[in-house]
Amino acid sequence: MPSSILVRTVRASCSEAHPLGTLLRYGALATAGALCLACGGADPPGALGSSSAREHPLEAASQSGARDFFPDGQTARPVPQEDACRKIDFLFVIDNSLSMERQQANLARSFPGFMAVIASELRAVDFHVMVIDTDAMGPGEAVAAEKRAPSTADEICDVTLGAGRRSSHTGSDCELASGARFINASQQDLGDAFNCIGRVGTAGSSYEQPVGALLGATSAGLEAPGACNASFLRDDAVLVVTIVTDEDDTVTAGEPAAWRETLLRVKHGDDGALVLLGLVADENLTAALDGGPCPLKDGTGAPRLQSFVDTFSFGSLGSVCAADYAPFFARAVGVIGDACQQFVPPAIR
Repeated sequence: MPSSILVRTVRASCSEAHPLGTLLRYGALATAGALCLACGGADPPGALGSSSAREHPLEAASQSGARDFFPDGQTARPVPQEDACRKIDFLFVIDNSLSMERQQANLARSFPGFMAVIASELRAVDFHVMVIDTDAMGPGEAVAAEKRAPSTADEICDVTLGAGRRSSHTGSDCELASGARFINASQQDLGDAFNCIGRVGTAGSSYEQPVGALLGATSAGLEAPGACNASFLRDDAVLVVTIVTDEDDTVTAGEPAAWRETLLRVKHGDDGALVLLGLVADENLTAALDGGPCPLKDGTGAPRLQSFVDTFSFGSLGSVCAADYAPFFARAVGVIGDACQQFVPPAIR
């Protein structure tokens, strides 16, 4: 099978993804000669650069650091502690194609400040953070898979669309304290851990499918016990999705309205349990997104992704070409706070 066809094949939507199903797909290809993150809780465990074991990694951030995160002296809209989110699951969908090195570095710089403000303003200190990229495997991985098909559960997850990352793009173990494919509140070195999993590299396929990866990551197959993303999603947590890409999703089947319905089912139809953030290209817009516009060389416009984000009550868009993502995430804290005030965990409905 030609490499170009192989790459397209292994990037097929994985809404039904499961390690066993993935392995079966590998077997089929091999026969052709190829292979494919509700509020307040004091003193949670863990510390990041803290002087006390009682300090939480996020609360350990300096007050000046949190203030500096906001542009022009702005502050997040305060959320009363009794209304703040006790639990948030953060899912970052990051484009790993050739043009994304600067954007990944920008995101990694913004992440610690964003999480510090989430803790200080929303009192959300019980968190999961997962990173996924936008393809199942890049061309180089496809070539390697032709020589030796992935066989262990970890190897299969590593090349499954939507599976959380636990190693760097160079293959180094990111030493996630959760023991799973996501960061949790026990992580001692939160910024370093995100820098490791969040810089997903630039050797991925140019046929990006961020929505396919998102729907795969949150599918029953990948969330099942023992599957790649087991225990990441929690029914009593708000799900905050951040898509970072400089191109539109022209690969994932269906339209934005259908994508929304599929994602809503993950949260049992509760629109208040979902926040969708998009750092995307904006050349197609007459009025640029905040932080934009993108020059033509940096993106191609993203009408489908823009529409997808806009279908959610708690959605927010910014330009992926912004020189600094901190203003975008500063605004996002308010959007997340609004969702938190509306969200009612299933156990107390």
